[in-house]
Amino acid sequence: MNRPLPEMWTMVSDFLLRGTTNQRCDELGKGVDRDPPLDMDKNSKEAVRRHTSDRTYRVATNTASLEHMIQLAEQRNIKVLIVTPPVWASYSEGSDFEQLNELTGTMEHLVANHGNVMYRNYFEDPDFVRSDFMDGDHLGSSGAVKLTGKLLADVTCDPR
Repeated sequence: MNRPLPEMWTMVSDFLLRGTTNQRCDELGKGVDRDPPLDMDKNSKEAVRRHTSDRTYRVATNTASLEHMIQLAEQRNIKVLIVTPPVWASYSEGSDFEQLNELTGTMEHLVANHGNVMYRNYFEDPDFVRSDFMDGDHLGSSGAVKLTGKLLADVTCDPR
């Protein structure tokens, strides 16, 4: 949940009472493209500000939950793929690198301790260009197709 509670409540009540939706994806879950912002750098900086906060108190709980899900998958011989998607350059440049390093370290720990976990980090992948993004931190159709191709290639080559 990355929206304020009153906004979420309005969205839910609009859906339940009026049948309206702000759905931004098609029936298969693929995002519906919209025009990218005129100022991608400004958009990216605003997104970084929304996504960066002092929520370190959640890290241990979220990591434990993820670890539990991985263990359940492991018991059922299910492989887990965790992906950090690409972002626009100014989003990356404005990000909190301490938080990013903690994320990467956590993912490396999970991969090292669980044979069923793969981690792919495309955060600063230079293959993704302006036209691949819907905004600073969301891929558009061409970017989604490109990321899917990369994931398929990476996963099919991984012996895990």
